[in-house]
Amino acid sequence: MDINTWVNGGKMTADEYGAHANISKSDMKKFLRQIDVMNDFLEFVNAPGAYHIAQDLKIQGIVESLATKLQKCKDDDDRQDMENIVFANILMGNLGDRVRAIRDMCDYIDASQHGDGEYVDEQLDIVEQVLEKLEDMPQDTAVSTEFIRDHVAADDDLKNEQKASNEKARTKAGNSKIKNGQVRSVHDSLSSLEGVDMALLSKLSPEQLDDMNAGLDRVLELAAKLKVKIENLQREL
Repeated sequence: MDINTWVNGGKMTADEYGAHANISKSDMKKFLRQIDVMNDFLEFVNAPGAYHIAQDLKIQGIVESLATKLQKCKDDDDRQDMENIVFANILMGNLGDRVRAIRDMCDYIDASQHGDGEYVDEQLDIVEQVLEKLEDMPQDTAVSTEFIRDHVAADDDLKNEQKASNEKARTKAGNSKIKNGQVRSVHDSLSSLEGVDMALLSKLSPEQLDDMNAGLDRVLELAAKLKVKIENLQREL
């Protein structure tokens, strides 16, 4: 039986369907979230209920990843922005390794929503252009995979603009990861020192104590240099 037809169609409650199909409550919630995302995508392309389009575009894996990421959005506006940006990228064919690309893209969106907003703003401008293309079709004509391919994804200028925005976000995320790594290295060093068991020091050999003492001297030397450099930078800010 189809969950969307029976549960969202009101023929059964989620609990009734889960009991009938031997599906756990947590899995039912997960499946219903995925169905909601799939339906949102079809609404986005002005083709509600046209599940053959989703099948043609092979977006099930994307929907599963996106549904998980959407749970972390702080409000409905952020959720809708994330959905629309991902949907526009699906239509333009700018995803490469699609499931992994969606995960990375959602991370870029989340970082932008909690940061300067530049990436989200760029992408939403592209979303508007994609929506205009979807609306620019003859009346009484149903949206099809062919229409999406020939009248949306075929716009190389828009595709390249979207791709450039994604690449810029990818570079920015990489730089942020490198910078955060510097802070993490200091905390990791502290954690390593905190892991030393003082009670065991008396059981070390003289050579081991000498080696440890030399290591601590080096740690103190590097820490002093780092501290001076950081304090100088802070004064310049």
